[in-house]
Amino acid sequence: TDPTEITPIDTLPGAWAKREDLFVCNGARGSKARSVLRLAQMAQRAEVGLVVAGSRASPMISRVARVCKAIGVACRFHVGRSLQLSREEAGAVAQGGEMVKHADCPYLRVILPRAEADARGSITRR
Repeated sequence: TDPTEITPIDTLPGAWAKREDLFVCNGARGSKARSVLRLAQMAQRAEVGLVVAGSRASPMISRVARVCKAIGVACRFHVGRSLQLSREEAGAVAQGGEMVKHADCPYLRVILPRAEADARGSITRR
């Protein structure tokens, strides 16, 4: 789970295949998980957490929570209103992510600035 580790390559007849799918951190896979791990490590060094905003159905919220849990970094995720938890929201909460549900709005264009203001306030490590 070293984000600077070279991505494995499979050689096929006449081609090489870059295997980002082989990078795994606490169940989060691929190049996005690698990028999140890099950010989480920077947050860890700065002794802050990560704040993410996303669609309730976005795998990014649970991906960020998984990576943060793996290295002990706090994670807060912002999502829109709903009557019940989506699969991704439930997964993020199960991984220790703190959910901020914006009951007054389901739209990312409104939630994103709120999440940014939250991030500027900086959350502390667990």
